[in-house]
Amino acid sequence: MSSIIRILCVGIIYYFAAKYFWGIDSIVFTVVIALLATIIVHGISTFRGVKSTKKEYELMTRIEAEAKAKNGSLSAETIKELEEHLNNMEPSGIKIPFINTFVVVLAGYYQKKSEFNKAMDILDKFSKATLDDPSITDTGIMEYYSFRITSCSYLNETDKLESYYNDAMKFIDSKKKKNDLMNVSIKCFKINRAIANGDIDEAETLIAPLLESDKSDDVVGAYIFMARCAAKRGDKQKVCEYFDKAAELSAKGMDEDALKLRKEYILDRMN
Repeated sequence: MSSIIRILCVGIIYYFAAKYFWGIDSIVFTVVIALLATIIVHGISTFRGVKSTKKEYELMTRIEAEAKAKNGSLSAETIKELEEHLNNMEPSGIKIPFINTFVVVLAGYYQKKSEFNKAMDILDKFSKATLDDPSITDTGIMEYYSFRITSCSYLNETDKLESYYNDAMKFIDSKKKKNDLMNVSIKCFKINRAIANGDIDEAETLIAPLLESDKSDDVVGAYIFMARCAAKRGDKQKVCEYFDKAAELSAKGMDEDALKLRKEYILDRMN
């Protein structure tokens, strides 16, 4: 419907331009000029859209293939291309294929590198385009809120965290059936919230069940949470001990370099 309205508007503009600015008196000739101009403009717009969609699809295909081959990791070259692609893009007023996937992938990369401000910036820029995209899945929305809440927690932006926490919980409550991802996310949201607010005893109580999980990813995440709690208590030795325990386990998406960067991030902010 919006495309039809756009075409009609362009046609009307060219009709009046032909009649009043170009001085063409023939109604038939004026209408023909307007129609031709509309067809040309619409054709150029469609061509650009097809070309853009093809580029988006090719980039998405490469990202999926590389992530699958490298256990979720992406090369520096691919990340640079994705950064340039999103930085040169205007988020308002256009339909962007795969936008939610691109934004979530890049935000996840920044979080992995402990660059939480960058994660927030890219999420800020494309927030509306991401959440309004009809193709975004429940998993994508949960990842979006997870990056938001985690970043706010590390940055100690408690007011923003509370806002995103409430939005995330409203989304979760709107679902009749909660999957495993939602259940784990709820725990992580609450832990991040407690740590940011300085409720360390509450945070440690929430972390305890994760330490008993049979999933290595959950346990690694729990040790990182415990390290953050130790940091809040000013215990550098405990921070290092918890990260050593985390490093002993292999976790998808949290490799040795990522753990090192997270440890450095936490220790730097204790000095």
